[in-house]
Amino acid sequence: MTPGAVAGFAGTVVLAATTVSLWTARVALAASGRSVATAVVAALEAVTFMLVFNLIASNLDAIDRLVGYALGVAAGTLVGLYANDRLSSCQSVVHAIVSGHRPNFGPALHDLGWAATTHDGAGPRGPITTALIVVNNARLAEVTADIRSIAPDGFVTVHQLRRVHPVPVPDGFHQAGPRQRTTDHTIRITSSVTAPSRMR
Repeated sequence: MTPGAVAGFAGTVVLAATTVSLWTARVALAASGRSVATAVVAALEAVTFMLVFNLIASNLDAIDRLVGYALGVAAGTLVGLYANDRLSSCQSVVHAIVSGHRPNFGPALHDLGWAATTHDGAGPRGPITTALIVVNNARLAEVTADIRSIAPDGFVTVHQLRRVHPVPVPDGFHQAGPRQRTTDHTIRITSSVTAPSRMR
C-alpha cells in the first residue's frame, strides 16, 4: 500500500470508530434524559460521520477504505459499550425474587455491601422473598453476580431509572451512605439520594 492509501485506511478506521462511539454515547445520554449533552454529542457525531463518508465516497473503488470503515464500526461499538458500562452515572432498580421464605437473603446481600430492601410475599406456587436494590449502572454486573452467588435459582430483573427525586424515603432503600451499627446491634443505613454506589 502507498503512504496515501495507508493514511486513508487509518483515517477511515479512526473516524468510523469515533462516529459509532459517539452514537452509542448519544443513545445512552438520551435514555438518561440529558437533553443538552445529547444534542452536543449528536453534533459531533454528525461532523465525524460526514468526514468518514467523504473519505469513502471520494474513492468507492478503494476496498481498503471499505474494510477500514467496517473495522472502525466494530471497534467503535466495543469502545462505546465499554465506556457506557464503566462511566454511566444512570441508576437502575435491581429486583430479585427467590422461592420460599428466606430470612437470610437480605442479610447476605448486606454483608456483601448492598443496601437491599427485602420483603416476604406470596406467588402462585407458594411463599417468595424479594429484594430491591437501587444501584449505579456501572455496578450492575457486580450486583447481579452477587445475587447469583447467593441465590442461583433467583429471578432477577433490571429497570432503569430516569431520575431519583430528592425526598426522604425509608432507610436502606437507597444504595448510598455508610452502614452504622446501633447499640442494639442492628444496622442502620444513612439514607441519601445522591449517586448510589456500593457501600464499603
